[in-house]
Amino acid sequence: MMKQRFQIHLSTALVLMFAVGGLMWANTRERIDVVKAAARVDPAEETSESLPGDPVYKRYGWPFQAASRLIGTVADSYDDGVGLVVAATNPPTIMSFTIECPLQIQHARMAMDAMIALAVLGAVVIVCEWLERGAESGPTPKNS
Repeated sequence: MMKQRFQIHLSTALVLMFAVGGLMWANTRERIDVVKAAARVDPAEETSESLPGDPVYKRYGWPFQAASRLIGTVADSYDDGVGLVVAATNPPTIMSFTIECPLQIQHARMAMDAMIALAVLGAVVIVCEWLERGAESGPTPKNS
């Protein structure tokens, strides 16, 4: 007796391809975040303003941000053409450039991102195959 190999339908493979593309997009899309200094964070006085000196990061990963890179700090003004508007707040958040630091990878978060991605893809396969098998069996005849 031969063992049956694991096979999926072509339609499942196509849906899986789009799901992989979406996960790749979510994980490689860069987000720019301004991190407030820990000494200033007070829940009672929390404001949406960022102050000069706060670090600005590029972050990557979904659902957890597994990689980040320091790209600058918040500047106090847009003087000398060394600033870049990074947030459309009122007043706008201005960043002064620094040399881009190396990418900092948090391996535990990266592993959790990978496990969640595999779980999402596994769920996509299960749902698509379940729907496909239901379509193959056809409608059930009614007993009269």
